[in-house]
Amino acid sequence: MKKTRLSSTLFAFVLLVLIASCQQPQVFSEKKVFENQIWNRFDFLEYDFLIENSDITYDVSLGFTHLNAYYTDHLTANITFFMPDGSMRSRDYTFKLKNAQLEWLGLNEKGIINHQLSVIEGIKFPEKGNYKIRIESKMPKFNLEHIKTVELIISPSK
Repeated sequence: MKKTRLSSTLFAFVLLVLIASCQQPQVFSEKKVFENQIWNRFDFLEYDFLIENSDITYDVSLGFTHLNAYYTDHLTANITFFMPDGSMRSRDYTFKLKNAQLEWLGLNEKGIINHQLSVIEGIKFPEKGNYKIRIESKMPKFNLEHIKTVELIISPSK
């Protein structure tokens, strides 16, 4: 009887260790909300986050939520990565928001459209430490209207 109990306890411990080792590191997610639904051209969005594991790759994406009245079929933004050592990497991105039939590519729930926009897949942050990402609207309108939220999402690559 004692041998069976020891075997059961050992089995439960091994199972617990296996389950814990399969879980992925914490996902970073922060959402900026536009109360007046306007993203001003010079309102830079900044996100600060900590990378604790520089040995794995990450996927960086944006959650972009707007109203059905958003005026165009794309979003152009400059995204700048600031590294712990003081260096930076910057690039302009254009994200397509509508298909060829001019239908929103994102999930449309009662006139609120939510897009998941891939920025970079499989990026390896060069070192552990504090990082910053700045997002700047590069759209020609000074006040980009009908914007609800812009969310930065960083998750371990699958």
